[in-house]
Amino acid sequence: MFDIVFSSILTVIFFTAVGAVFKKPEDVNFEYYSKLLIYGCIILSFISLLINFFSPLSKNLNSIIFFLSFFILFFKRKYFLKKEFFLFLILSCFILLLLLFGSHTYRPDAGLYHLPYTNILNEQKIIFGLSNLHYRFGHISIIQYLSAINNNLLYGINGIIFPSAIIACAVLINFSYRIIKYIRINELNFHFFYLIGVFAYICFKMNRYGEFGNDAPTHFLTFFLISEILNFRSKIKNDEFVLLLNLGVFIILNKITMFFVILLPFIFYEKINLKKIIKNLKTYFAICFGLLWLMKNILVSGCLIYPISFSCIESLEWTDIKKVKEVSLENEAFTKSWPNYAKRFENSQSYFVSDFNWFKTWIKKQTNQKEILLPYIFFLILIYGVIFFKSENLKIRIYKNYKILNLILISAFFLWFIKIPTYRYGYSIIISLLSITFANFCCKRKFLESVFLKNFFISILIFLISIFLIKNSLRIINTDFYTNYPFPRYYSHKDDNIKSKNYSVKVINGIKLYKENNGFCMYDKPLCSPYEINIRIEKYKGYMVFKNN
Repeated sequence: MFDIVFSSILTVIFFTAVGAVFKKPEDVNFEYYSKLLIYGCIILSFISLLINFFSPLSKNLNSIIFFLSFFILFFKRKYFLKKEFFLFLILSCFILLLLLFGSHTYRPDAGLYHLPYTNILNEQKIIFGLSNLHYRFGHISIIQYLSAINNNLLYGINGIIFPSAIIACAVLINFSYRIIKYIRINELNFHFFYLIGVFAYICFKMNRYGEFGNDAPTHFLTFFLISEILNFRSKIKNDEFVLLLNLGVFIILNKITMFFVILLPFIFYEKINLKKIIKNLKTYFAICFGLLWLMKNILVSGCLIYPISFSCIESLEWTDIKKVKEVSLENEAFTKSWPNYAKRFENSQSYFVSDFNWFKTWIKKQTNQKEILLPYIFFLILIYGVIFFKSENLKIRIYKNYKILNLILISAFFLWFIKIPTYRYGYSIIISLLSITFANFCCKRKFLESVFLKNFFISILIFLISIFLIKNSLRIINTDFYTNYPFPRYYSHKDDNIKSKNYSVKVINGIKLYKENNGFCMYDKPLCSPYEINIRIEKYKGYMVFKNN
């Protein structure tokens, strides 16, 4: 118990301290510190990505970076030696404990490639053609780099499980603080109702660490980005615009399928000074971050964006263009419910994904999404019903920015639907559209009984937080002991952990490779794959190059 509390405290301090480099001081409150957590994630991800071009993210090196953050704490101590920060630290650690204590890691992807890739980052500098060992290593998330840099001498491997929970924690605190602030000052505006809509979904559905994977952190951050845009309304400073730009880049590096978010900050295009934006160092940070990621992609897979075949450089010795095309087609087919296609033994995947041949199969498998969305929509309608009877119609003009925001989200929705219609890839688009629609209707009402509505929304907030607390508390109570308890399982998805492992070993050019015969490498052996290993390894100036035979 002490270990997970100790690790939680140090991780929150570490991330907020680093984030203070990026975010200028403002009102020192929970909202400010929650932003530091998010911007700390961005900076540390960049550092880990850059370092891995030249060195493994070893515990010793990570520890040096950790201790350097205390210099930031010292120089900015007036912002951290405050009662507000200590209260924020306590609340953050409480949320982290709720999320992490006795949790599973995301199944099956954590065992297939999230944790194995993190292990490789801790053991090896960048490997040319690594996707030839395991094709999923070609489309990894920046979250794995953030996990790898949080493995240090103080809290060891346990640090790798924190980043997803840190992002969730930051957004939960940011949204709940802002909701309370709006209620306190009796300002029930468009942004307030958007926050209520999204916060309700988070508490209903996004409340389990074991369901996060690489997807949920991306959606948490997308919700946060849209919230920041709505908060600025029609006014934004140049530095704030650049911060949103960096946040957009970070989201894309988590999930390339969310590429549209880079457009969102530009709804303020009329309000920004382009010359000042170009001179801002954070602009170059965002550009360098994106370019480093693309360079990493080329070195690991031979493609700028894996597995998009036209982005690949076929002349590179480690590029397997045939495999890229297979993976691309397979990914699209599976997002369109290929395993449930009755005629999959008669027709090809190419036929299935073309001309909406997939639609009938796909629509039949949306029962789970209906079970998620229908109660959520009913909850929003219920809230609006109460507002409707306690208010009167008010004719107001919707800001142009909201119309542009809707246009971007609707366009993103149709692209998602046509190309990768798996709910977990696009639910932040769907929920944001629903929440913005809900906010639009609510803001067209003039409230007659402010005291009643104030108490009503306080009750809703308490109800939503209670759902989050109860679901995680019940999970903790019902969790059995396992090897690395109470930290989330990173050695095995099963409770017997390492005992269930079944490896075969292959040595190629002096390099030991592992195949996990049960399918899940987890964080156990470096250079591990659940697939048959058929590669050759060459060494060049201290770097390894994996090529297909």
